[in-house]
Amino acid sequence: DCDNTGAIQEAKQYLGLNSETPADRDRREKAVKRNKELRARAARAAADDAKKKAGQAQAMWLSAQAKIAGTPVEYYLQQARGIDLARIGRAPAAIRYLHNCYFSDMDPETGEITEGEGPAMVAAMTDLKGNTVGVHRTYLAIGPDGRWGKAPLNKDKKVLGWAEGCCIRIWSGTGPRGGKGAPLAECPPDTRVFIAEGIEDALSCVMLAPDVRVLSAISLDNMGKVALPANVSRVTLISDADEGEQAQQAFVRAVAAHQAQGRGVSVWRNRSGGKDLNDALRRVLEQPEKGKQE
Repeated sequence: DCDNTGAIQEAKQYLGLNSETPADRDRREKAVKRNKELRARAARAAADDAKKKAGQAQAMWLSAQAKIAGTPVEYYLQQARGIDLARIGRAPAAIRYLHNCYFSDMDPETGEITEGEGPAMVAAMTDLKGNTVGVHRTYLAIGPDGRWGKAPLNKDKKVLGWAEGCCIRIWSGTGPRGGKGAPLAECPPDTRVFIAEGIEDALSCVMLAPDVRVLSAISLDNMGKVALPANVSRVTLISDADEGEQAQQAFVRAVAAHQAQGRGVSVWRNRSGGKDLNDALRRVLEQPEKGKQE
């Protein structure tokens, strides 16, 4: 029940500032300065660490094999995911094969850590300018059935480097005169972009709609954070059939985030059974006529 001046006086009294001695003031000012320096030091350390990891990610990407035909990556996509790159005419340039990708896997029950190297599908995470700032790894292995699939690790997918706001540029779609579409940063006005969570869903979208531009955000939380150029006016978010409340809220936030930037947003939901769009694709491939009707 007082005005602003009275409130400030009350605050000073509560904090002991009215009775502050020169020595108290000196200690307080030094503490403020020290905390500011510590925050600045932590920010510099975080920036240096991010730069270091981005460099490591870029080095890993450059060391990977660009041609994935005839590699475990092609076999994994075809055998485990029903994605035949030959049907879409070319392999996405963002995806490569690394035969000796390092992994460190921890058993959640015992805490035991297993280290080693193995084959992996690696994909470039790029920022708005097209710089490779991170790399996504999917570790692969041959299963008991003799087919390639994800490696039996507790975490078979990992990201090295920066991911927030970035994406994997899976497909540029078809240009106005045929052939590849323009790079994302040079896309024409009123461009529409499809954004999936995972690489496999993004590639499934390409299989079902090869003329559209498709990105992978890697995570549900990142779907609404992907940085897009001003010419992208429409976004289609590819939704998993995830009934969890946390996942649903994250998807709602992604829709709202793109709408807040003035984009029209639509949602592509899998209605053909299974968890995600890749499940729908495999259903179409296994039951072509029924899948097409759905």
